[in-house]
Amino acid sequence: MARATVHYVNVNGMDPVSPFTNWVTATTNIQNAVDASASSGDEVLVTNGIYQTGGRTLYSISNRVGVDGKNVAIESVNGPGVTIIEGYQVSGTTNGSTAFRCAALQGNTLLSGFTLTGGATGTGALGQGGGVYCSSTTCVVSNCIIIGNSAYAEGGGAYGGSLVDCFVINNSALEAGSGTGGGAYMSDLTNCVLTANFSAYRGGAAQNCTLVNCTVAENTGEVDGLDGCKVYNSISYYNTPDNGGSSGDGNAFTNACTIPLPYEGDDIVTNPPLFVNLTNENFQLLPWSPCVNAGNNTFILNPTDLAGNPRIVAGTVDLGAYEFQAPLHFVTLAGTNPISPYGTWLTAATNIQNAIDAANAGDFIVVSNGLYQIGGRTVNGYAVTNRVVIDQAVTVQSVNGPASTIIAGLPGTGAFASEGCRCVYLTNGAVLSGFTLTNGATFGSDPTNELSGAAVWCESADAIISNCVITCSYAPDYGGGAYQGTLDNCIISNNVAFLDGGGAYLANLNNCIITSNRLIQGFGGGGVDYGVLSNCVITANRGSVGGGALNSALTSCVISNNSAGLGGGLYECIATDSLISSNGASGNGGGACSNLLNNCILEYNIAIQEGGGAYGSHLINCTVVSNSANDGGGIAFGSATNCIVYDNNSPSGTNWYVSLLGYCDTTPLPGSDVGDITNDPVFVNPVAGNFQLQSNSPCINAGDNAVVNTSTDFVGNPRIVGGLVDMGAYEYQTPTSVISYAWLQQYGLPINGSDDFEDLDGTGFTVYQDWVAGLNPTNPASVLA
Repeated sequence: MARATVHYVNVNGMDPVSPFTNWVTATTNIQNAVDASASSGDEVLVTNGIYQTGGRTLYSISNRVGVDGKNVAIESVNGPGVTIIEGYQVSGTTNGSTAFRCAALQGNTLLSGFTLTGGATGTGALGQGGGVYCSSTTCVVSNCIIIGNSAYAEGGGAYGGSLVDCFVINNSALEAGSGTGGGAYMSDLTNCVLTANFSAYRGGAAQNCTLVNCTVAENTGEVDGLDGCKVYNSISYYNTPDNGGSSGDGNAFTNACTIPLPYEGDDIVTNPPLFVNLTNENFQLLPWSPCVNAGNNTFILNPTDLAGNPRIVAGTVDLGAYEFQAPLHFVTLAGTNPISPYGTWLTAATNIQNAIDAANAGDFIVVSNGLYQIGGRTVNGYAVTNRVVIDQAVTVQSVNGPASTIIAGLPGTGAFASEGCRCVYLTNGAVLSGFTLTNGATFGSDPTNELSGAAVWCESADAIISNCVITCSYAPDYGGGAYQGTLDNCIISNNVAFLDGGGAYLANLNNCIITSNRLIQGFGGGGVDYGVLSNCVITANRGSVGGGALNSALTSCVISNNSAGLGGGLYECIATDSLISSNGASGNGGGACSNLLNNCILEYNIAIQEGGGAYGSHLINCTVVSNSANDGGGIAFGSATNCIVYDNNSPSGTNWYVSLLGYCDTTPLPGSDVGDITNDPVFVNPVAGNFQLQSNSPCINAGDNAVVNTSTDFVGNPRIVGGLVDMGAYEYQTPTSVISYAWLQQYGLPINGSDDFEDLDGTGFTVYQDWVAGLNPTNPASVLA
């Protein structure tokens, strides 16, 4: 048998030569390659691009791609995200005689890996299949996104054909009283998602179709969401005006999730399907979805699901387009018939540890509401008991979140103890999500493995804690709440450590709130010690050194209302794009002590001794305002470049004290330092805390580019705009001059750029050149020697 010929298509091809059998001679539109192929067996291979030219008339309608009497395979190289076939919709009417359908197929043609969009049809009898028209179900459309197409009458997205692993989105059948099958008409659909489709009459999602393992959600029809369809192993939910279950809809459901109970249906789940995120159209299933393991394996047509994952996991197929991938183990305190491996709610374990012990790496443990405070074990020979030991890479997740699902170290609530039980131990690769961890307490002699991490102890950053509340726990050494691990979207509150890290120690924290943690006696880090923090709020923590954080790296954080002896907010930290506000130190550095700060705002911090905003710190592009201390209301014994240090309070050194400043706006002038100005910075609204620069601020273009080490400012806007960096945490985004505004204002020159390149004093130098050379642009005698 002769090997099939491959014909190549590249929208940017430079030298197309028929029959287009290599990339060098590739055609620029798909139709040419189809026309050049043999009657059957050839392949048309299409690389990235938008294909919106060429076409063929079939069924009396123009089609961007038309396959007439040939059995060819038309496949993209890199999938639907980058390979688009675009039809044409008539302005004003959408469908009409000049419209282009995306594709029309006959025979055993395969169309795979494309986005089909913008297609439309003629009117009347020609109004079928806006995205794709197939002569029969022997035409296969796979791995395609069929979106934004329209038909006058039937099949806004697709008419006929077999659709496999496709998204059918936002298509419409528009004719009032006859528009049917907004998504699909007379098609066989497997592993497909149909959403946001519309019909002006029946079947907003589909009419007269067969659906196997499909998800049908949020479609709209004038009469029904599904009409005249056979539905197997599928979900039809959240459609308008109904999901297709009434007697007049003519649907037959078998092993399906829909509501109410359909007129014709067997093995129906009526509870909500529990998608991961319906709002964002993520139709994958949560682990406790009633659709998991609710299907019938005899209907399976494909070995994989829409995401390409195995179709059957844990023995029984799920409902819908996606298969939940991890075997499940269930836990409920109300269980009456626990049978290992606890694979259903009826046989659920009554404590979390039993389910973990029955699981394998990669499995999912689903935990129902309750207070879990009995049982426990030690790990690796260490003395401290752990209420739950997650000693393999499994996910342990609650059904209803931390308010309803609690793991307690000690019985009762709100008490600290010098001996007791840690809440949870996590190994590498383990995930804990949706719990309150409380009343953990550790004991023993090993400072790391026994005396640290009272609520949760993690082997490394590869252990994940998400959406948890970590509270009211005590560690004699490090990490009253958490030791190591990566914490996402957690609240860490009211924990205590004796030595370091009242809230957390050696942890990565993202989008967390760290509040009201403290140290009893140790060195520092009331909130966090040795942490890496992003988008966190650190507030009302107490420590001897670094009330909010010690030895940590912080990005886009809020550090407020913390207190310590040194560094009320931060001590020996690196902070970028962060707000340091209303912290206090009984010694030095109300906001920060011994820190490197970039693009930060320091406001309303207080030090009893020196450096209300910062002490012994290096600041770049920071705004330091309304801080107070006995010496150096803004900064003391530190350095600042490209900063605004203004309106601070102190009886000795209102804004700065014994500090090195360059290219800063402050008062009084520091003396020998360069580039400093004393002008009012002209903030937008300092009373309301808006320290952005007004259009006439002297701080615009007044900094030194050489020290800038970030590409964005405090709010993520480009850091250098107009050629020169501004002073302060904010970069003014629309400067009109490329010269320092303060320098221009010094000579009474406009800041709108009109004089930048004018020779005002007749010396042969423009104003810009005078500025660079340090000359007076208004004095003809001011020239270079």
